[in-house]
Amino acid sequence: MNHLHTLAAFVADTPAADIPQAAIDRATLALVDCIGTAIAGSPEPMSRIVARHVERAGRGRSTVIGAGFRSRAADAALANAAMGHALD
Repeated sequence: MNHLHTLAAFVADTPAADIPQAAIDRATLALVDCIGTAIAGSPEPMSRIVARHVERAGRGRSTVIGAGFRSRAADAALANAAMGHALD
């Protein structure tokens, strides 16, 4: 078993009740920060380029932030991550 599989099994097998509230609070803040920076970065030229590329790759059910369309999960993750780093 490789390290990634071990980590994935740990995450999948850990009951929600065993996760400390402080960890949930920190994860919530990190997620809100990530979404906020992606929204702020979505109109940047680099973000628009990646969004257009993703749009041509095909439609799906996952949101591409600020783009007005949905794409496959992996493509949306690429576009949203690019938007989240556009202002770095």
